[in-house]
Amino acid sequence: MDKPKIENLKNGNYGTAINDTITIEITVLCDNPKSKNYELIGREPKNISLYKFFYAVKDIPGSGTFERVKTIPLKKIGEDKYAGTMVLNMSELSKNYTYCVGYPPLNYIDSMNCAIIKLNENRTFKVSVHYWKSLKVVG
Repeated sequence: MDKPKIENLKNGNYGTAINDTITIEITVLCDNPKSKNYELIGREPKNISLYKFFYAVKDIPGSGTFERVKTIPLKKIGEDKYAGTMVLNMSELSKNYTYCVGYPPLNYIDSMNCAIIKLNENRTFKVSVHYWKSLKVVG
């Protein structure tokens, strides 16, 4: 079976075949941080979100902004592990943004609590993130 053809449209969205989706399988680790740069967000994660990231002022690191795209509930699968599966239509996403799933800090993507989702030919992603809040800020 041939893969659906993906074309870039003028508005930056991906033109896709019907049912062309991305599946993100997410594991959230609710463990204690080993660094003083993080702290546990809370007792138990209930959900997780996909965000698009962009700079409010182009090329100014401290101007990073997150906009929530979708949120899903999590299910407890172990003592300190939670999981969920997010399914997105490619037509909902734009190549003009960076996407991440997790618990992002204020103005930058931190790989400990937020996993980058690259829009390419992959249609299934397996990611793990920590349920931590970053105490660092980029100014």
